[in-house]
Amino acid sequence: MKLRLRNAASGAAAPASAAPASAAPAADAPPPKPAPHPYEARLGKAAFRHYCQTCHGETGAGVGLSALMPPWGHTLSPRQIDELVRYLRMLPRKPAS
Repeated sequence: MKLRLRNAASGAAAPASAAPASAAPAADAPPPKPAPHPYEARLGKAAFRHYCQTCHGETGAGVGLSALMPPWGHTLSPRQIDELVRYLRMLPRKPAS
């Protein structure tokens, strides 16, 4: 909806002025914060920190599969595994070389 202001002297309608310059975003403003992870991914992140981060690092890069890697299938519930997978899929991936 376009607003029109009346000129008090003439009674004629005049177009509303543009928004003040201060309303424009500053060029040096920090980028917006990323959206928070969904609840399940936050739960997966907590499980990752507890069970996985020691070997795989904060980014999940790790060194690949190892015979020393414990089987978590009896420790984690199917729901926890799904939450971990959801979190891992949100991690940034390194480009293929």
